[in-house]
Formats: sequence, structure tokens, C-alpha cells
Amino acid sequence: MNLAYPAILALFFLSGVSGLAYETLWQRQMILIFGASAPATAAVLTSFFCGIAFGSLIGGRMLRRYANALAFYAAVELWIGVCALLLPFLLLGVEQLYVPLSQYWNAESQNATPLFLARFVMAVAVVLPATLGMGATIPAMNRILDEMRKQSIGTSVGLAYGTNTLGAVAGGLLTGFLLIKHLGVQNSLYLAFCVNAAVFVGALLLSRRFPFTTPVHAAGKLPRAYFWLVAIYFGSGFLALGLEILWLRVLGILATNGIYTFVIAITVYLLGFSLGSLFLFKRLARRFSALQIFFIANFGVGASALACISFAYFLPPIFRHQLVQIVVESGAPHLGHLTLFETVYAFSLMFLPALFMGLAYPAVCQKLIDDRENVAELSGLIYFVGNLGAMLGISLTGLVIITTLGLNATLGAFCVASALLALVTVLRYPDTFPARKRFAQAGAGLVSALSIAFVVAAPPILRFGNAAYDPQTEGWRQRPMRGDVQERHILRYKAGASATIIVKGEPLGTQPDFVRGLYVDDQQVASTGLEMVIDAKMLAHIPLMLHPHPSRVLTVGFGSGGTSYSMTTHGVDTFAAEIEPEVVRSAGFFLDVNHNVTGSPRFHLILNDARDHLHTTKRKYDVISTDVTNLQYKQNASLYSREYFRLMKQSLNEDGIACAWIPLTGIFEDELRILMRTFRSVFPHASLWFMDHAENNFAILVGTPGPIRFDVKRFKEAFALPGVQGDLKRVGIEDPYQVMNFMYLDHEGYRQYAGTGPLHTDDRPILEFSSPMGFYIGAIPLYPMTEQWNLLRAGSFLPLVENATERDTEVFVRNEKFYRILGSVNRKMLLSKRSRSERIADLEEGIRLLDEALAYRAGDARALRMEQDFKQELSALRAIPGRR
Repeated sequence: MNLAYPAILALFFLSGVSGLAYETLWQRQMILIFGASAPATAAVLTSFFCGIAFGSLIGGRMLRRYANALAFYAAVELWIGVCALLLPFLLLGVEQLYVPLSQYWNAESQNATPLFLARFVMAVAVVLPATLGMGATIPAMNRILDEMRKQSIGTSVGLAYGTNTLGAVAGGLLTGFLLIKHLGVQNSLYLAFCVNAAVFVGALLLSRRFPFTTPVHAAGKLPRAYFWLVAIYFGSGFLALGLEILWLRVLGILATNGIYTFVIAITVYLLGFSLGSLFLFKRLARRFSALQIFFIANFGVGASALACISFAYFLPPIFRHQLVQIVVESGAPHLGHLTLFETVYAFSLMFLPALFMGLAYPAVCQKLIDDRENVAELSGLIYFVGNLGAMLGISLTGLVIITTLGLNATLGAFCVASALLALVTVLRYPDTFPARKRFAQAGAGLVSALSIAFVVAAPPILRFGNAAYDPQTEGWRQRPMRGDVQERHILRYKAGASATIIVKGEPLGTQPDFVRGLYVDDQQVASTGLEMVIDAKMLAHIPLMLHPHPSRVLTVGFGSGGTSYSMTTHGVDTFAAEIEPEVVRSAGFFLDVNHNVTGSPRFHLILNDARDHLHTTKRKYDVISTDVTNLQYKQNASLYSREYFRLMKQSLNEDGIACAWIPLTGIFEDELRILMRTFRSVFPHASLWFMDHAENNFAILVGTPGPIRFDVKRFKEAFALPGVQGDLKRVGIEDPYQVMNFMYLDHEGYRQYAGTGPLHTDDRPILEFSSPMGFYIGAIPLYPMTEQWNLLRAGSFLPLVENATERDTEVFVRNEKFYRILGSVNRKMLLSKRSRSERIADLEEGIRLLDEALAYRAGDARALRMEQDFKQELSALRAIPGRR
């Protein structure tokens, strides 16, 4: 018996390991089918809780007919494993059904309700068999421990639930940090099955050696007097998952919002639950009744959630600089620093409230279960009620409450609701605190009052620094933090269903030259600055000039609307796939970039995840340009996988062109090569383009159906369009030959630079796990990398020229030499960081090269202006005596 007890706890722990591993891996697979939009993600998450809820209810009732609970537990674990092996086949079947349903209900429509319900039903159909089994393990574990140790029911339930949840913590860490990264999704599933199988074998052997039995008995019922307690517990379940969704949104702003943010947040959340059930409940049970503990749970959640969010406001300016100091003192930054950064944020925000949440389930079981024979059935019923609340909390919080109230007001409302649940407990059951009823009421009132004050006074949550209210403009301004950001107005701060959209800058009409930026979860995705305007425009103009006769095009990501507008200048039907409606609603702040493109008859908005759109649409495009934010952000890495590029190719016409924005900062060079190899694996005739006429930190990959060609006639015709010419001249591009010379690597140079090695795939998402570190560290030196490209650049691209007259050929050769010299000068002057003496040498060399360039285009205004600027800077540097 002494050996059986720790052995069974070990089985519960391992069951939690495999359970969360399954959920994590299945969720990834299902999002690839149903999309990553907020409704799709909510449908997938809700389906898990639906299966677990009904599994606990059904499992509890089935245990009435099983004398040996351990044998039942073994059978359920076997069932979960078999379902896990069959689930990939279920996914294939559901995918075949989902695509036509998505087309029928029009996934591009803003009315997402029918498709949300369809996704939910199909997601439930996929995971229901396995999650029913997962839910059925809960009452089985409760009865097993209650039979082994005749301790209080609440303690037994807390021990079983806490141990299983602690295993889930380990499973989340292993899956998120190690398994997917090193083994891939499919192999990780096989490993989770092996753990699952080990639990089955262990439980089966123990059931034969230690046959704990409970006689078959009649159905148990919850006492009617405690209907309100069950209803309050339902509300607690709602708030538990609602707060989790809210915290993930807040962490999405404060932290990097990559894979490690999610893994650490879920781990901290479950750890709080586990320790609350395992240790805190047992300790409190020595002094307090079950109702009192339940009151403490609800009151503690509201009070601690309010305190923790208030504390989190001070972390960005304080902790970030402390962390930088640690990094500086310890040498080169590594994954441990990033993990520390994310963990401190998650613990400060979530751990304490989650600790109180862990008290609720064992406390309610302790109060409501009088007959030990009904432990399994009644604990399963109680767990069912809590998970029903959790289902609603997931779906309503993300899709309705946050979008209606905003982040701060949602947090305040949840804190008030939690305090009210505690208050209702006291009012409905006066014996909870017979002598201190007024203190409990006063405490609940205080939390409610402070929550309301928080909603009224709290500033917007920002990544770098806090905001201060500016009475002159009756709005918020972001404070500068040691040079990290310029002080600027927050023109718009709106929580959408999938992200928080922020517009920063000066109000329209005040300073036309002041840069306004668009931020998604406080990560910049667009602005009116030159670099990002070039980015937006060239993603449109390069592929559209290369295509012989484009008519229908797609841009992935609306951003400021600049790419969409630039596409419409070519007279083509332009479609934009945008996952967050609030991004499009911010377009009015960027009219000087998008020229009110949303009102153009040629513009068509698709409010859907781009990957889901490409997966389900029947429409074919001539050009698809992918323009997303940083690789590490949420599921962005999935828009650079081999499978995504295949979806792009599938949605292109035979002569269609694929185009992808790639970052050159916040990414390591090895990662860049992986990304380029992955693109080339689908588009063999790939080329790399770099706009070297201005300072920028991005490049563009272009995939053509055959070897790339410069149709001079087509380039000249496209450039002659009034809208195109004006659009390009705004960003310093004077003629079509300059556009041609932005290509650095043709397919051969591209192949040499990308090399051979691993690819970024859905099964092995390498970049998803490596990119957060690059984002955290910052930029890599651009100058050496661009010089490598230049060395691999063909001596001349004249062999690629076609449909050109003799005069065109002569002009191309002259302009190619001119622009390559200008590009060489710009790269060195804009991208390299040099000492004073080296800078002087660079300026002297630059003046010499510009004289050489002017031999090919005499009197060129840009070259003359650059030469004049270099001479002035050279004179100024020479006038400074003795400084290095």
C-alpha cells in the first residue's frame, strides 16, 4: 500500500504531462486547418473544454458501475491513447468538410457567426473522443485517492487535481521548450502517446495488485440547498478562463508575444492552480470551513488580480533596465535571459490569482459531497459545471467582452465580478462568516471600489514605459524612457478580438512631418516614416512590374493600407487579407499613405486569417504579397513555412508571382538563410531584392514561375501610369531602371547564399523557436550581410533583359552601372558603423565613386546632392582636431 500511493500519484502526474502535450500539439494542428483568427482560435479552445466537461460528467456516472476505479482509469488512459493515434485521420476528414463549408458560408464575410459555429462543431468532433477520456480521468483520480487515504474529500480532490495539474505544468514546459523544437510536432505526439501508454500499463498492473473497490451504488445528487454555490462555482470557472485570456492579451503587449510568452504564461497559470489545490487548500482547511475557503478563493482572485495588474504597470520601465544590466554584466545574452524576462512578467501578473483559483474546486467538493460512495459522480458533476463556465469564459471574453470594454475595463469588471461572487457566498450562506460577516462585505465592497477607480484612472498598457495623461490634448502621451521611444501622443488605443491596436504620433493636421506609427500589441507594423513607406510600396510595385498582365492581386496584412493603395495604382482588383478589423479601422490616421483606399471600388477587404483564406478560397491571383510583422509574433512564423508558401502557389495563376517581406533586424543570419531556403523549396526561381537607395532593414523575396526576366517595355509602361510614377517618386525612385537594380540576387546567387540545410515547416517550425531571441537581442549588422549579397550578385543582369530596343539596352547598361555605384555608396554610408578616421576614408571613397557614377548619368541631381553632402561632412570631420 505504501508503494502504491506514490506510484499512483506518479501516474496522475504523467497523465497530466501527456494530457497537456496532446492539447498543445492538437491545438497547433487544428489552427493550421481552421485558421488563427480570433473566432477560429476560440472555437478550438472551447472545443477542448467542452469535451473535458462532458467527459468528467459521463466518467463520474460510469464509475457507479465500476467497482475498481483504478482499472477504469487504466481503460480510460488506453482510450485516450487510441484516440490520439486516430486523431490525424479525423483531422484529414474534417479538413475535407471544412473547406467547402467555409466557401459556402463565405469566410471573407464580416458575419463570422455561422462559420464560428461550424468550426466549433468540427473541432469538437475531432477532439471529443480523446477529451471525453481526459475529462473522465478527473472523477476516477478523485475516487482512487479517496479510497486509498481516508482524509477529507477536499484534500483528496485537491491532491489528485493538483498532482495532475503539476504534470500538465511539466508537459507544457517540455512541449513548448524542447519537444516541438527538437522532435517536431508529429514525433512529439508519438512521445506523448508513449507516456500515455506507460500510464495505462502502470495503472493496469496496480489495479490487479491493489484492487481498491467501491460497491455499486445508487446515483448521487447535489443538495438543493447549495444550488447557489454551484452557480457561483460556474461563475468562478468563467472568470478563471476569462482572466487567463485577458492576461495573455496583456502579456502580449508587455512581453515578446512569441512562443515562449505563451508557454511560460500557461505554465505559470497552471502552476498557481496546482499549488493552490495541493498545498494552500490543505493548509487553509486546518483553520477554515469549505465555504470560507471558497470565499477566500473568489475574494483573493479579485483582490490579487487588481493588485498584480497595477504592479505590472511599473515593470516595463523598471524591470527592463534591470534586465539589461544583468545581460551586460553576464556577457552575451542567451535564452535564459529571455526566459527570465518572460517569467517575471508572467509571475507578477498571474501567479497569485491562479493560486487562489486552485482553491475553488476542492473547496466546493468538500462542501457538497457528503457520501464518499458518490465522490466520483459528484466531483465529476462539479468539474463539469466549472468547465461549462470556462467554455463561456473563453468564447465571450476574447470575442465580446474585451472588444466592448477594452483591457482595463475588462480587468476591472472581472475583479468586481469576483468580489461579488465572494459577497454572494456570504449573503446566501450566512454561516460562512457568522461573526465577521460585515468584514467580508466591506472587503468585497473595497475591491469593487478600487476596481472601478482602476478603470477610470489606469493608463493604457504599453511595452516600453508608461503613459501620462495630457490635459492640453485631453489624451494620453507615452513617456520617453531613456531614449527608447520618442514622447508621442496615443491617438488610438483599441482592443480588438485578436490584438490591441495602437496609433502613436501627433494629431492629424498639427505636424505633417511628424511620423505616425501603427502598433499591434505595441509592436510597430507600419508608419508614415520613409523606411516603412518604402516597404509598403515596393511589395506592390516590384511584383506588379514583373508580371506581364496582372488583373487580380492579394496583399496579406492591411497595415497602414499603403501596399493596398500602391496595388490599385496599377489598375488591378486588389484584395487585402487582414485578421484584425481594428487595423482597418485605424486607416484614417494614415490617409497620406493609403489615400483612403478602403473607399476605392478596386479594393476588397477580406477579414480572415490569410492562411485560412488561401486554404479555402477558389479565387486565383496574379500576385500575392505577404507583409506581416516580426517573425516571433504569435503565429507569424506559420506565414513563412513551406506549407504556407505551397498555399500561396496553389492560389496563384500559372504565371503568378509570389512576394514576401523578410526582416533583416530581429533575426539571425542563419535564420534568414532558413527562411530563404524554405521559400526557394516552393519557388525555385527565387530572387532577393533590397532597396539600397535609403536606409532600411528589410528585403523582399520574389518567386516567379520561371527564370526572372526584365521586360523593359512592361516596366516602362507600368512606371508611366500616373499613379505609379507619383507613388514611386514619393519614396525617391525616379525611373524603372532603378527598380530593376534593386534585385541583388537572381536565382543562382540566391541559391548560393541560402545554401543547404533545414527548412521551416509546420511540423518543424524552427523559426518560431529561434526568432524570439533575435527579436529580444535586436539588430544584426546589415552592412556585412549586404556586402555578401553584392559579392554573389551577377556582374550584370543584361542577359535578363527582354523586349528591349537597342536604345533600351544601352540605357539599361548605363543605369545599371550608375545605380550599382550609388547602391555601394549608400550601403557603406547608411549601414556601416565606423570610427571617425574610417568615416573620413569612406567619405573620400564615396566622393570618388560618385564622380565615377556621374560619368554614366551626367548631372544627376541625386548624385550631385550626395556628393555635396559628403563634401560638407568631410570638411566638418577634418575640422575636429584629434578626435577618434
